[in-house]
Amino acid sequence: MVSERAGPPARCRPQLGTKEEAHTMIGTVLAALVAGAIVGPLARLVLPGKQHMGVLLTVVLGAIGSLIGAFIYYKATGVSDTKGIDWISGLIGVVVAAALIVGYGMITGNRQTR
Repeated sequence: MVSERAGPPARCRPQLGTKEEAHTMIGTVLAALVAGAIVGPLARLVLPGKQHMGVLLTVVLGAIGSLIGAFIYYKATGVSDTKGIDWISGLIGVVVAAALIVGYGMITGNRQTR
């Protein structure tokens, strides 16, 4: 009689993270939202004209742009942790967020007005 649990073998099951990893993930998400609150409006400032979107969407697109910008910076340089503010990663985040805002406008059909 086999008394194994149903499902994939233990070596194939995803491992649950530790509490420290969970706290790190929560911190990363909160930092992305704070960065999004800064990067999103900056991205809208560099775009010409007026974009028709709310504050929440601006923050969300800014947070996504900030995370993608940090990922691009990490892959390009190999530097994952810096002391203080990483201005180059932030600039990449603004450019990515601006591209996301333009892409959102193209998908929804909202034209930028001057």
